[in-house]
Amino acid sequence: MLLTVTHETRYQYSGAVWLEPHTMHLRPASTPFQVIHDFRLEIDPVPILLSEGTDAEGNPIHLAGFSGTTQSLTLRSSFHAECLLDNPFGYILYPFEAVSIPFLYPEPQKPVLQPYLAGAPGQGPVREYARQLAAAVQYDTLAFLETVTGRIFSDFAYEYREFGNPFSPAETLAHRKGACRDFSLLMMEMCRSLGLASRFVSGYLLGNPH
Repeated sequence: MLLTVTHETRYQYSGAVWLEPHTMHLRPASTPFQVIHDFRLEIDPVPILLSEGTDAEGNPIHLAGFSGTTQSLTLRSSFHAECLLDNPFGYILYPFEAVSIPFLYPEPQKPVLQPYLAGAPGQGPVREYARQLAAAVQYDTLAFLETVTGRIFSDFAYEYREFGNPFSPAETLAHRKGACRDFSLLMMEMCRSLGLASRFVSGYLLGNPH
């Protein structure tokens, strides 16, 4: 599958402003599951310096430096994404102890994964909810993940919210509603509470905008 994506963000300021250097995460990473072709980035006003690189986690970034003042900033990226993943279940659970939760990651992986295993404070109800769902499937790892996504889909109401920070997982659980970012943090907290490393990622969804 080949997808064409155009992403435009425009900032309008009430007066002339001086733009500090901007770090942009607009280019998706090429992986064994997808390849990015013909990436283009247009910036207005045109920066005096523009460099490409990667952040600490290996994500592609652009760093732009500006001169002078402006009352607006427009960022427009476009690319073709070649999607290579035709079987979402084409993976191997290894080490084999990972078939049940909780499990221990191999020692060499622990320092890298530690930030994605640390839970947020004050999330006791979320951890208890996760334990209940895990117990219902005899702590089977894949069954737990399928159950969590299924319950969020069936038991929580989607709430369109374009702006603002995500709610805490405990808030989302208590109100049984939220936006995509709220559900993501809820699932992350549930996974982390049972020793499954998880992190937040951003991407594009092919679907009905309504």
